[in-house]
Parts: sequence; structure tokens; C-alpha cells
Amino acid sequence: MKIGELVTIDDVVGLWKESGNYRSEMIKKLPHDIEWYKCEIDNEDLDNIYHIYAPDWIQITNNTFQVEDLKFNFNYPPKFLNNKQRDDFYNHVSRIQFIINEKKLINPVMGLVLIARNENGPFTIYDGNHRFAANYIINSERLNDCIFFGKAYIGISKNLKSSEHHLHPSNEI
Repeated sequence: MKIGELVTIDDVVGLWKESGNYRSEMIKKLPHDIEWYKCEIDNEDLDNIYHIYAPDWIQITNNTFQVEDLKFNFNYPPKFLNNKQRDDFYNHVSRIQFIINEKKLINPVMGLVLIARNENGPFTIYDGNHRFAANYIINSERLNDCIFFGKAYIGISKNLKSSEHHLHPSNEI
């Protein structure tokens, strides 16, 4: 992960507002000492990036929250324990499929927001989980697993907590 220049929360909020995805409730949950940076994501970063650690992403990522497992699970639905898990799975699949079919992402994803407790990760996708998944699936199929996600924002704070901010448990000290 290449961490770039320091930006303000206004830059991140501006990005969300431009995309029609203003997430005021998510912003309110973040610690006040969070520092925002531009960053660039590359293939080497994939093992250290996790989808948001929330119950509705369990089934679609085979409980790993990693993008490589989402691709497999996307094509092979798991056995569901209950109707909520089934509904969550197909909700995510339909949103990702919409991006793949309608937007035909080829260019790097812009608008991805990551959070982490330090600059070495692990990194959690705080906003852009469906775009990230669609971009991975499209580019891995078209470019023989050569993926470049491009620029994004990352918020770093040692005060991020797994329970409040949906960080992957590997973030715990």
C-alpha cells in the first residue's frame, strides 16, 4: 500500500457526496483523531485487505472477509443456515452483479475508503465493498489476475476498534 499525501475528512466526504453515497452515520462512528491519506492499492496489497467485518459478509466471503474467497463464493453459493443469511448473500451478489453488468468497470476504482490502526494494516474496506469486489472479479477475469485498484483514501487511527468499526479481528493488538 502506497500511502500518499495527507487529506482532510472534507476530501473523503466530498468523494462520498459526489458518488451519491454520503455516509454520515459511518463518519460519526470514527474516532476524532483519525488521519486521512490518499493511497494506492496494488496486487501485493490484496492479502492484507478485508471486506468490512460485519455479519452480512460472512456467507459471501466464506467467513474470511477476503476478496479472493468472495470470487469463489460468488459462483458457488454456500449452504445457508437461515433465510437472513440467504437474503444477505443474494443482496450482495445482486449489487456486485449490477456493477459488473451495468458499469463495466475497467478503470481503477475511485471512491474506495479504507481504515486501519496503522499504515501497515491490515486494511478494512469501510466504504466501497461492492465496487472493490466487482473490480476484482472483472479485472481478474479480463486481465488474468492482473489487478490494479488505483487511488483511494485511507483513515488511520490507533483508536479504531474492531467492535465499533467492523475491523477484521487481525487488527487487534
